[in-house]
Amino acid sequence: MPNPIIKFSHQYKKLLLPDGSVLTKAKLLDVLEINLNSLSATFLAYDTDAGLYELPKEGTYLMLIFLKQPNDVASSISCDLFTTLRRSTLTKLSYYKNIIGKIFDVELIAEGKQGNK
Repeated sequence: MPNPIIKFSHQYKKLLLPDGSVLTKAKLLDVLEINLNSLSATFLAYDTDAGLYELPKEGTYLMLIFLKQPNDVASSISCDLFTTLRRSTLTKLSYYKNIIGKIFDVELIAEGKQGNK
């Protein structure tokens, strides 16, 4: 069975590995339902690379917490976490909760083709 895919419309800094390459695999550790207006400006700046992706001021979102996986299997085990925010729906919440612990393929997509956040 293929890995689930998490897509990003930009090459965010949080997707970079220590060697500067872009992450291709990540393990989903947890899913939290949050309201955007409860997040600090500092966290939102981190999540969006200082506004590279514009989020609404409020709304219910899912915070996905991932563990970076090394692109090179021979590399040391990663301890780097990153998060991403996705609009919350009952379907998405159930989907992500049911695949906690799975390795995702990380995909960068062309800007403007995905409203996934």
